[in-house]
Amino acid sequence: MDQRAARPRSALGRADERVVAALREVLEAGQERSSGTLGRLRVYTGRLLAERYGLGAVALPSTATFNRLVHALADGAGCWALRDSAAGARRGRLLRSYRRR
Repeated sequence: MDQRAARPRSALGRADERVVAALREVLEAGQERSSGTLGRLRVYTGRLLAERYGLGAVALPSTATFNRLVHALADGAGCWALRDSAAGARRGRLLRSYRRR
């Protein structure tokens, strides 16, 4: 057996450390604000990276990877009440109301 399954895995995967640091900073700054969307977090993180390292120097990961990274950093940390979008939030409320019946 080659021990791949036995290797410890990071919750952050292979994410660029600069992206992780910028995202943590954006999440911490947003704790006092109202809840935001994952898209807005992506924009703020991209702006911070461009400001700090120059435009295009650090690429954001794909949307799906970025969203997983946000949840890995924010879950249980008391950060923003994350939601994918207003439509997704409405859909989630609708599904929960159907489950109660």
